[in-house]
Amino acid sequence: MKIYIKTILIILATVSCLLGSVIVISDHLIMANYADLERSEISGELARASDELAHEIAILDQHCVDWASWDDTYAFAEDHNQAYIDSNLVPSVFENFDLALFMIIDAEGTMVYGGTPADAETITAPDPVLCDAILADPQVARISGTDAHAAGILDTPAGMMLVSSRPILTSSDEGPVRGVLLMARHLDDDMAESLSGIAHLNISFHPVSDPAVPSSVPPATAGGYALLPGSDTISGYAAIPDIHGTPVLFLQAEIPRTIVRQGEATTGYLVLTLLATGIAFGLITLILLKIALLDRIALFGATVSEMGDTKTFSGRLPTEGNDEISLFAGAVNGMLQEIETAQKDLTESRDRYHRLFNSGDDYVLVFTLRADGSPGTIREANDRICSDSGHDHSDLYGMPAERLLDTTPFPLLTGSSPDSMPLVTSRLLTSGGKTIPIEVSLHRIRLDGDDAVLAIARDITARIAAETELARYRSGLEQMVANRTEELSRANRALGEEILVRKQAEEELRESKEYLSLIFDSVQTGIVVIDAEEHHIVGANPVACRMIGADEAAITGHICHSFICPQQRGSCPLDRSHTRMDNAERTLLTAAGDLKPILKTAVPFTFKGHTYYLESFVDITERKEAEKRLEEYRMHLEEMVNERTAELLRITKSLEQEIAERRELERQRLEAYGQIDRNMEQFAILNDHIRNPLQVIMGLASLQDDETARIILDQGAVINDIVTKLDQGWIESDKIRAFLKKYYHERF
Repeated sequence: MKIYIKTILIILATVSCLLGSVIVISDHLIMANYADLERSEISGELARASDELAHEIAILDQHCVDWASWDDTYAFAEDHNQAYIDSNLVPSVFENFDLALFMIIDAEGTMVYGGTPADAETITAPDPVLCDAILADPQVARISGTDAHAAGILDTPAGMMLVSSRPILTSSDEGPVRGVLLMARHLDDDMAESLSGIAHLNISFHPVSDPAVPSSVPPATAGGYALLPGSDTISGYAAIPDIHGTPVLFLQAEIPRTIVRQGEATTGYLVLTLLATGIAFGLITLILLKIALLDRIALFGATVSEMGDTKTFSGRLPTEGNDEISLFAGAVNGMLQEIETAQKDLTESRDRYHRLFNSGDDYVLVFTLRADGSPGTIREANDRICSDSGHDHSDLYGMPAERLLDTTPFPLLTGSSPDSMPLVTSRLLTSGGKTIPIEVSLHRIRLDGDDAVLAIARDITARIAAETELARYRSGLEQMVANRTEELSRANRALGEEILVRKQAEEELRESKEYLSLIFDSVQTGIVVIDAEEHHIVGANPVACRMIGADEAAITGHICHSFICPQQRGSCPLDRSHTRMDNAERTLLTAAGDLKPILKTAVPFTFKGHTYYLESFVDITERKEAEKRLEEYRMHLEEMVNERTAELLRITKSLEQEIAERRELERQRLEAYGQIDRNMEQFAILNDHIRNPLQVIMGLASLQDDETARIILDQGAVINDIVTKLDQGWIESDKIRAFLKKYYHERF
């Protein structure tokens, strides 16, 4: 594979690894944070929707309180007067309060009134099944205490309803309780749509047994939340309990997944940006590498290949520049110089070879190999073999090797045989029929493209004679050696056992040192060893060196006082107490001269008869800074509390003044309402005073038959019409007096 392609593949692999890492990190960090933000938003919206539902229940309960604590309702619960129904329980009340059911139940638990709107103009009796279900529930139909009440959601035969049940009391909230007043609203799609408009959410309600609720929502528990993300929206489910505390429905809030989509878009933009950047930097890197490196390497390759093909090594590579490639070119030029020199030396060595070939005392013979691996014909022999064998060079050249050497001990030298063979013993055959014992070393070589053997032999006549002489001494020496060997064996066994024990002890000591050294260097606590007498620093671990700001070589040998300890010499607490120091707050003097707060533990120990201090310490700078920031924050909070208290006092005085003004306005308004009521009574008395004399006048005028009598009768009719209209006004004003008595009874 060419270096250009390798470079492109390396750049592509690097960019791919970078993009893969960014995608994985984005998916696990960025998208996870966006998902947490989305879950936090839907949880907050779900809580807000639950609060809106609770607010609707509170409004219904307030209406129920206004009607239950009223003298007219208190009287109706006992006498069941129709006037109360006709004047108060009109369709507009049901419409204004959006009521689906209005019930008044006496103290015996009997419904004395029940109404439900049939349409905008008609009130009808409620469904008996619904009434029986409500009356059967003691928590809403049986309230005996003046402070007791029930408000919330109730599952009825008519569906889910918002219900408020209050005891019937006087307008001053006094008893005894004469029954229960109950108001109810339907918890239906209209209410869900109304809450959606208020909360600006897509809100819906589902009974706990509704199959539309996803199976992944856990079983309903009061106050529990469940979040279900979809492809385009995320839904939250809150379990809503009824009056009895039992979860009866799910409140579902749904919002679009804009946050997650924004996270996906952000991640996509990041990946595309990195991809474009990676491609641009890859192309720039490739171009720069091609100019500065690849083209030069290609040129070097072509030049060297040309030299190899032509077998001429006089050429040289360009060495411009001062980089590694220039150094490489210089090294190659040096190698070429050496090759050129070697060619010259080879020519000279050939001449030296021929002189060396014929100058030794050994027999040197070169012969070819046949196809079956057996020796062939002689191709070259040195002068020594010619003189001892009685043959000259011309006789030996082309002679079969077996005529000069006894080739019987020679192995078959096939293509799979090794290049060098072990020494073999043979004989050299002379022209006179004599034999000379020799020891032959065989080496496979290539000669003119054919397989050949280089045989180097040595005359061993003298050695055979020496071996015969040595054989006589061998037998005696062997017995002596056997005896001595037995003694040495016993000594070796004892020594071996001792050595084994020593090695085990040394191994255990080495492992112990490595274990302690590993702990000393890897523990995340600064450790310093100090000579107890001279207070010289003997050693320090890497954590201590980092905290001091110097390496171990710069620390070792210094006296700890005024170097890493701000204490003066002679005031060391360890010298005075000779006991350990546990978790004491001290300061560390760094190499830069700074003081660093530390938590210090010091323990004296003895090693090889000498006393040392082992000091370990932990940097507590961050803890001290945190304590300082906490104290500053506490002072800031106290200042804010004092300012807020003063502001609340000012607001309280302002509210007291506003309350006094509102009370004065209320007093003036009550006086005006009283004056209106007195004026109405005066109108009624005035009508009676006018009508009685008018009837007498008209009666007298009817007895006369003249023009004056007719004028009197006409004017009397006009006055009678005016009085009739005043009577009608008196009847209409009765509604005003009823309103004033209803809301301002205590003040009239």
